[in-house]
Amino acid sequence: MSKIVLLVVGAAWAAVLIPPLVRGRSENRPHSSVVDFRRQLSTLQRSTPQRQVSPLRVARPLAPSPARPVAARRPAPRATRQAVHHASATRSMSRAHLVRQRRQNVVLTLALVTLGSAFIAFTTKSDFFIYVFVLAAMSLVGYCYKLSQIRRYQSVTQSYRRDWIRAA
Repeated sequence: MSKIVLLVVGAAWAAVLIPPLVRGRSENRPHSSVVDFRRQLSTLQRSTPQRQVSPLRVARPLAPSPARPVAARRPAPRATRQAVHHASATRSMSRAHLVRQRRQNVVLTLALVTLGSAFIAFTTKSDFFIYVFVLAAMSLVGYCYKLSQIRRYQSVTQSYRRDWIRAA
């Protein structure tokens, strides 16, 4: 019974903590609430129109506003600044950076699955989760090996190109 309680508490912590971490890494955001607050504040300051207000403003009596058509009151929907910024940031990121970020996300996902299945397998002694843990660990090791092979191949190819350029 205590193992089940431990499993439920661990799953609850994982459900609360893992999604923001993964979302933050995938969006490549800083993990500081102060930075987020300053960014949002500067966005708000830029979005408000700057008006010159006279220091002594005399209030005028309430008068009905002139009738305007409904279409004139509502501006046409447009892309938010955040959406435009995200689209331009995605376009400006190089292909190599996107590939590297995707590989980091895959390694992080495999590591989380390995750790999670190891925790569940060793707390419940379930054969199924032991097999999941072994499969996830083998996948993580295989993926890391594949990445090291890719890196080695790229370094050999680059040194070969440099030697070829020097020879020419």
